[in-house]
Amino acid sequence: MAGPLVACAVVFPGDFRLNGIADSKVLSDARRRALVPGIREGALAVGTGVVTPGEIDSLGMAEAVRTAFRRAMDPVASPGLLFLVDGNPVSGLPHPCRFLVKGDSVSASVAAAGILAKVTRDDIMLELDLAYPGYGFARHKGYGSRAHLEAIRRYGPCPCHRMSFAPMKNEFGGGLFRGLPPNAGRLAEDFAAEWLAGAGWRIRQRNWRTRHGEVDIVADRNGTAVFVEVKHAVEGMEHLALAKVDRLRRRRIAAAASEWLSVSGFRGDCRYDVILVTGLPGSFRAEAFEDAFRS
Repeated sequence: MAGPLVACAVVFPGDFRLNGIADSKVLSDARRRALVPGIREGALAVGTGVVTPGEIDSLGMAEAVRTAFRRAMDPVASPGLLFLVDGNPVSGLPHPCRFLVKGDSVSASVAAAGILAKVTRDDIMLELDLAYPGYGFARHKGYGSRAHLEAIRRYGPCPCHRMSFAPMKNEFGGGLFRGLPPNAGRLAEDFAAEWLAGAGWRIRQRNWRTRHGEVDIVADRNGTAVFVEVKHAVEGMEHLALAKVDRLRRRRIAAAASEWLSVSGFRGDCRYDVILVTGLPGSFRAEAFEDAFRS
């Protein structure tokens, strides 16, 4: 119900051995953490794929799973490498795969990847517990415990909640997107692009995507490039929309921006802006937060 989706890929040499590797779900937190150094030291390569709550809400769970797997696979992929993937078949993956139901109980590689994914996600939830105290993320790690549900009813959802999941979707009407058409986010991006163009900016790129992240709008004027993250919210929910531009989102925007600069050859100054679009389609209004963060 809260926090990112995390997948990991581990490539071991053929002679790798490490006692104690098992399905992460049957291991204690202490045992998982004790195994992590040996897994990382013995691995030829490790890839991690993180999908944020906002991405889960916009992509849907099936595409979010594909995205997490792809982000974990891409950094370690090489010719002739076959990925063993835990669970039922997932279509649309870019590398050769064999799917293993309950793979973490039959493959040491899959089990090791599951341990790394679990510890990585738990550490993220511990950070979120410090950022959003009161929800108990350190205890339940974002799952739907009774204490978690009570905290949501008391405080409402926070930016790391998956707003497309029940009970948020049912109780809060989809949160930031309550009462909005399904393409409202795209319409907000169109409005932001038109708003920038009207202010004298040249739109260079829309939805620049890389395996490391995405930039909604790239624009330039007078030798300065601006990488824009567009957030949309209904009245009264603006603070939640802006809070979604968290540290992980900023890191992914900066990574995608770096690749755009490399590909485009742009040599001028650059900055990162956030444009908040508020209201319903047809009555949008925009507010720019210039130089909102640093890479």
